[in-house]
Amino acid sequence: MLRSGWVELSPFSRLPRWINSSLLLSDLSIMVRTLAQEDLEILEVLPVLRSVDLEVIQATGTRLEFNGSVGGNGHATAFQCLGNLKFASRAVGLVFKPGAVQELQKLYLCFDVAETKDVHGDFDFHSLENIASLKTLDVDIDCRCARLWEVEAVEAALSNATKLNPNCPTLGLTRHFPDLILHDQEEEIPEHLQAKKKEDALLSRVGPFGGYGGRARDIRVTPHRLEDVTIHSANVVHSLAFSYADHNGQQHSTGPWGSRDARVSTVSNLALIFRIHASKFQPYCVGVYYATQ
Repeated sequence: MLRSGWVELSPFSRLPRWINSSLLLSDLSIMVRTLAQEDLEILEVLPVLRSVDLEVIQATGTRLEFNGSVGGNGHATAFQCLGNLKFASRAVGLVFKPGAVQELQKLYLCFDVAETKDVHGDFDFHSLENIASLKTLDVDIDCRCARLWEVEAVEAALSNATKLNPNCPTLGLTRHFPDLILHDQEEEIPEHLQAKKKEDALLSRVGPFGGYGGRARDIRVTPHRLEDVTIHSANVVHSLAFSYADHNGQQHSTGPWGSRDARVSTVSNLALIFRIHASKFQPYCVGVYYATQ
């Protein structure tokens, strides 16, 4: 099953230990409920691993370290081929040690501002300057229930870290749910925002629809159970629509986004995660990431 090429796995409670025997694994996309330091140590020894997409359902309660050598013992190089890293979690606390991920050129982060502040106490991204080959840093931040100064502090910390990086990487920052940023004079989070945030707690990403080059779109639905997905496609995905049941059992439909002038396919009885890459060349890609409560 695990060979050189794209591997996508449904959510695990932890990173499977048997992955460390997959010496030909080059591209990994996986969703796990929790991630610990020992899980990164499983991945750092894989000799040809070049692309990793990690999505962590629960907030990483401790900072995770990317070491320059396997186990930090100064011997074999850790993540010696890793060129592309995507990391999404409710709270992100990553530390890149000097000499770590020497081949990493593209880094994507997705996290919740308020929860990152609650879990880690600050927005410390200074170790990004240690990624010597970094060319692009793209960050999606969830602004719900965060105060304006916290959002601005995140953006300033990321901007300063990239400026200090000797390779001068480009920085792309996107605010999601900016209308739900709290005014600084507000003392407490309104109850309706707290309820909304709790309902959406496990929803980390939706999209992109139509590739990464267009306008980002936030879809504010949190399906209790996804019923089906309808895809209009030919050689590429033209549009996407889906229906879902809420916590009260009421049925809802949303979409489609895009053109309907293509072959229609409907997929029912979906598992916890659903993603489409339109073709091996991926001129367009569609992703739906969600979790039940």
